[in-house]
Amino acid sequence: MYKRTSRIKMLFKLLIFSLSISTTCISHAQIFSYGLKGGLNISETLNTSYESHTKTGFNAYVFADYNAFKKVSISVQTGFTQKGFKTESFDYYADEIHYYGALNAELNYIDISVSGKFKLLNGKVVPYIMAGPSLGIKISDGTTATGNAHVFQIADLQSLLDVVYTNSFGIKAGVGVEINIVKNMSLIFETNYNIDLISSYNAPDIRLGIETWYYSDNIKNRVLEVSAGVKF
Repeated sequence: MYKRTSRIKMLFKLLIFSLSISTTCISHAQIFSYGLKGGLNISETLNTSYESHTKTGFNAYVFADYNAFKKVSISVQTGFTQKGFKTESFDYYADEIHYYGALNAELNYIDISVSGKFKLLNGKVVPYIMAGPSLGIKISDGTTATGNAHVFQIADLQSLLDVVYTNSFGIKAGVGVEINIVKNMSLIFETNYNIDLISSYNAPDIRLGIETWYYSDNIKNRVLEVSAGVKF
């Protein structure tokens, strides 16, 4: 009888322990969620004295959401994003050679951001807004041309990219929607706007086509990110 009682007590303790572990795991799963997303970038450079044009690129991120509150979560994301700009179109003759087209400045960053995500509704379809600081770490840059660009124009633009700060600091804000398709799995669609808060360039006066970029200019990257992904 004593042995049987001891076994029952042991089984009861094991049951309580198993339930506590299961509850902890379920709670953890509810608090944290993870995902992948990627999509299209439309970027340009904001300059106080020079008009640049937009260029396209792409982005790819991994993210984690801390869902400690019903309406508010903290989203941490890191990934690859392409920034840059396209110069004004040019069309001129030099030494009887016709030069025309435009130049593309390509800046590739690892982007790290922490955003507050505010849910507007609860349910299977959850629209939300989000905003927070963003840190960019430049990993590479390059110059491409459309049309027939003079080699000196390409060299001038590359010399400008060579003095782009390695790190950039900005703010990222956007809107999105999360659509639950099966248990613990949702599709997400987001649009984010990311703009530098401080000048991204430490450049001497440099001539680009018919325009000149000055050292005193306040030059900032800005990019519109349109992405889709999955959340677990």
